[in-house]
Amino acid sequence: MSSNKIIEKAIYSFSMNGYDGTSISNIAELVGIKKSTIYSHFKSKDEIFEIATEISFKTENDFAVDYFSKKKDPILEVLEGFLVSLKDRFIEDESFTINFVYKIGYRFGEKYYDFIKKYCDNYYFTVENLIIKYLIREGIQKDLAKELAMTYTALLDGLMVSLMYCGEDRYEERKEQVWKFFSESFLKSCK
Repeated sequence: MSSNKIIEKAIYSFSMNGYDGTSISNIAELVGIKKSTIYSHFKSKDEIFEIATEISFKTENDFAVDYFSKKKDPILEVLEGFLVSLKDRFIEDESFTINFVYKIGYRFGEKYYDFIKKYCDNYYFTVENLIIKYLIREGIQKDLAKELAMTYTALLDGLMVSLMYCGEDRYEERKEQVWKFFSESFLKSCK
């Protein structure tokens, strides 16, 4: 049994049940091993949680960097495509890293506030800065790029919360409305 398989199932459990709702027994059951086997790989649930957090946030940071570094399409297509890709990954992602990143902020133990905040801040800072750099690269003035990136990330956060708590249909309804407004405002701002 590899420690990677244990972490993989832990990411799933923490995503679905939160920190407090996940136990070593729960993870062992998901992996199909005895609880004692987990302790031959890890000292504690805390160690597993910290590794799961590091892996999940690194995976999602890497995804965002890769996405924005490869795009050459029109700006609004790239930005809407990022929303769609995160939604699709959230629904279809078998590794559950995107679920972990977006859900864990609502489901971690109090003792992990500073720990999780550091990872969340870094993730949102990375995404926002990737968008700013992309917009500047596409000819948008720096100050406007910052404003647009902040607006976009707020829209992104709201849509991801809709997806988590209201489901895909409600997400699609909200996305249609906010994207129409955002894209029209975006175009007016760039004139």
